[in-house]
Amino acid sequence: MIIRNIVVWLALALSLHAQAGQRVALVNGEIYTANDKQLWVEALVYENEKIIYVGDAKSAQNFITPTTQVHDLKGKLVTPGMHDLHMHAETASVFVHSCNLYALRSKQAIIAKLKECVQQYPDSPWLRGEGWVSYDEDQVVYKEDLDKVLPDRPMWLMAMDGHSALVNSKALALSGISANTPDPVAGTIHKNAKGEPSGLLVESAMWIPEVLMPRVSLGDQVKSLEKAMQLANQYGVTSIVEAWETPSLDVAWLQLKDEGRLTTRVNLALLVEEDWDENIELLKQRRAALDFYPMLKANQIKLLTDGIVEIKTAAVKEPYLGTENDKGMFYFTQQQLNKWVPMLEGEGFQIHAHTIGDRAMANVLTALEHSRVVNKRGNNKPMFIHNYMVDKNDIPRLKAANASANFSMLWRQYDIATESYKPFISQENFERIMPMAELHEAGVLVTGGSDFYVSQIDPLAAITAAITGKAVPYYRSWPYQPDSQPVMPGKKPDLDTMMKAYTIFAAQAQGMEDITGSLEKGKRADLVVFDKNFFKDAPEKIYGTQVLATVLDGSIVYGGF
Repeated sequence: MIIRNIVVWLALALSLHAQAGQRVALVNGEIYTANDKQLWVEALVYENEKIIYVGDAKSAQNFITPTTQVHDLKGKLVTPGMHDLHMHAETASVFVHSCNLYALRSKQAIIAKLKECVQQYPDSPWLRGEGWVSYDEDQVVYKEDLDKVLPDRPMWLMAMDGHSALVNSKALALSGISANTPDPVAGTIHKNAKGEPSGLLVESAMWIPEVLMPRVSLGDQVKSLEKAMQLANQYGVTSIVEAWETPSLDVAWLQLKDEGRLTTRVNLALLVEEDWDENIELLKQRRAALDFYPMLKANQIKLLTDGIVEIKTAAVKEPYLGTENDKGMFYFTQQQLNKWVPMLEGEGFQIHAHTIGDRAMANVLTALEHSRVVNKRGNNKPMFIHNYMVDKNDIPRLKAANASANFSMLWRQYDIATESYKPFISQENFERIMPMAELHEAGVLVTGGSDFYVSQIDPLAAITAAITGKAVPYYRSWPYQPDSQPVMPGKKPDLDTMMKAYTIFAAQAQGMEDITGSLEKGKRADLVVFDKNFFKDAPEKIYGTQVLATVLDGSIVYGGF
């Protein structure tokens, strides 16, 4: 396997070298441009990193010289490169230094995997892992069982959604967490029947042990980020937003940039938490150090404002059904947001806010309205992320903020997650969950994101689930059985909307539409070649379409023609 990988990447390096300075013509294709003025064409020609012709095959001949590389696509589909505007590249660490619990479906399977990882990482001071499902009781492994697996070293296991963690007794003891430890703000230390910590830490409580863990080495960080980009390229993604950028990752991204190993465009959302010290100069220094546009930039600010609806930690306006007055958790005070959002926007930063509940979205919108007053100008294209529940009265407020709404539409299917929250939200909210189609119809810019490694990175997985409402696997290793679940109710976006959400709409949301997002003369040659035109397929057959080649700046970063 190691030799095979070396051969593959050597071939890629040779391919990139061979393309330098070359003119490439793609002819006899079915080319979707995402440009409404010229939506479908037959041919495209690019030279170096830029597109020089888009149009019919006959006129393309005027751009073909004796040295031009001509590729007869024979009807294959070409689209703009895909943009994933919300992912966590470092979670590819499960392929490098962390115990991979993703895609497992039972407590027994998780325990078996943990036993393997104990043997795999015998010298790690802490055993770290991620991927169990917090809203599936059969995957919640409490400290008693974790202690049987690993009694003498601390263990910290992050849930696949990033909003809970499981720890063993050793980790609890090192963290000073006992029966008398109070819950932190916006967090819960779960207690068992004896009143003792059970090993389940929810929301902000999960980070109490995490800060004690040894930092990941630079080498492992670089490997993780590179693996994430390779996976993105494999599914046609040429631009990503890293949604949890910490200072330790900055160095890894810069190393990849300096060594010419960036195979996607990267926009970093610098994390600002509820205990921020208001050192905006440090954020500006980091932004300047990471400014290598159009390949690398760091002009977004990540605000994790609430939790998730599956475990009732998303901040909602009306109490969860069956509770007295449980409206979830909100990480910031309104006073903090009203101060910090204008401060950040005043320095040119773009807000990237995790807002699953409608109360979370409304609170951020209030801060954005205050920002417009303070700064005496419009907002900086703020991004709202996930958006499970959107109050209809807040849609005009989104438009007034010139905001985009990002959705992980793979999650909009009738599965175990859906069944976990359906009982405690209204039927109207259930049918309107993740109202991408509704917001698009209202004129709000909508975009797509995977939240990798929460779910698979393939945009076609999300696109298929979005337009059909049927079952599509969260992970590539799971079987595709579209009719195995009920069809998700509510409005569904069409294929053109979904494709634009991953291409031109995504570029517009980042302010990059002048160079990417659509296939037009003068723009960068960021494109994908698929083995078939899935626009002509039944919607259920879109998932599984194969990427033959992914091209970034005119160079092949995955596959080949």
